[in-house]
Formats: sequence, structure tokens, C-alpha cells
Amino acid sequence: MEGVLSRPCRWAASGNIALAALVVAAGAGGVWLASRPPEEHVNHFGGIACPDVVQLGPECAKGDLPTELSDKIRVHISQCPNCGPYYKAHGWTT
Repeated sequence: MEGVLSRPCRWAASGNIALAALVVAAGAGGVWLASRPPEEHVNHFGGIACPDVVQLGPECAKGDLPTELSDKIRVHISQCPNCGPYYKAHGWTT
């Protein structure tokens, strides 16, 4: 029968589809994790804690914070493995 995949080919095709779905799911999971606020570990890089950095993110991005506080946040997000990706995911810059 033409146009009908043999059993080994059908398994290979379904394996490729499953692999593609897994890759998409893993990528979406990474985006989801980066968009969550860092809650599990509180770091104090730059003399400011993660929860404060997250809370002040929108104001910092607008440039509404005093220079000293913006500098602390800038140092924090450059060193913190949680807050740096969080800021990047939200498009916030300092």
C-alpha cells in the first residue's frame, strides 16, 4: 500500500513528534520559571534583598528611584542568579 507508513517508520515519526513536544514544553517551562519572582532563596547582593529588588523593579525601570538605590539594584541583578533573569524576562533595565 502506497502512502502508508510501515510500523518502524510510524514509530520513528511519533518519536520525533514526542521529542518536538518535549523540547517545546521545556522551553516554555524555562520562560515560566524566569518570569516568576525569586521567592525560594533570598540573596542580598549589592546590599539589597531579592524581595525588595522585585518590588522596586517597575520604579527602577522608569528611573523613579534615587541613584543610590538604583545602584544597589543594578549590582544585585548583575550578581543574583534569580533576580537577573526575572528583570530580563520583564524587560526591565536599570
